[in-house]
Amino acid sequence: MSLRFKRFHGSPTAVFIDMEGCLLDAGCMVTVNAIQDVFKENGIDITDVEASTKPGPLVGTDLTCKKTQLRHVLMDVCKDKWTAAKGASPTEWDLEALFKEFPRVVSDRLNTTKPINGAVEVVNGLKAQGLKVAITSNFSGETMAHWGRVAKHNGIEPDTMMSCVDVPNPGREGAFTCVLPDPWRCMALAGKLNIFPLSTIIRVSSTPYGVEEGLNAGMWTVALAGTGLVDQFRHGSETEAMRQKRVQEGFYALGSHYVLDGVWDLPKAIADIEMRMARGESP
Repeated sequence: MSLRFKRFHGSPTAVFIDMEGCLLDAGCMVTVNAIQDVFKENGIDITDVEASTKPGPLVGTDLTCKKTQLRHVLMDVCKDKWTAAKGASPTEWDLEALFKEFPRVVSDRLNTTKPINGAVEVVNGLKAQGLKVAITSNFSGETMAHWGRVAKHNGIEPDTMMSCVDVPNPGREGAFTCVLPDPWRCMALAGKLNIFPLSTIIRVSSTPYGVEEGLNAGMWTVALAGTGLVDQFRHGSETEAMRQKRVQEGFYALGSHYVLDGVWDLPKAIADIEMRMARGESP
């Protein structure tokens, strides 16, 4: 009798990676500029530093993480500016009005975004090695499709993409929510690509909740600390080197297996993971 279950798996099978901040759009400036745009359309000028501010933990049931960031900018960071311009404090209704326009301004900004250094070569190299490449998108619907078209135009063609909004809900009634760092999107992508076990997959992200998603799914995790949304300086005496070290240490503190500057270093990390797996190690 043959046994189908294998306890030992010697090499990686796939890479699940964010598009924004990992393959396209260094600094996640599409999101930052889009937030600035929706405020400007309401007669309020905010800086890129204000627009790039994010809360610590994710809260609520935000399936794309973008409403959480927009809420933080509106309700906390730029509350006084909004109140001065509108004559009243911002409300959830104001948030919904801004978020309704968000996909449009993101699409406008997408038309000029560029690949991150090495992204095209790395993706093509991974696929040439036989690894599957899936995009873990923080956008949904037509906006996610637009990201895909921009990526393809620039020579990046993943095997598939999925947003948390699109995680399937087989056999269950009612709405199913996958809020990061829940692992269900990674599991759904693995099922879509017919890949198991999940310990053979590498999750690459420039965000803490992306790394936590991979850890919760039982994957190898790689954080890209230099190309995602910029973590602002904490105080006037903090140097760039100190800021970078703080960000890197933050990713390691989460449990990330590797912390790299950018996607151009990913092949080296994957080669090291392959050696570790060959020795019988698992995430």
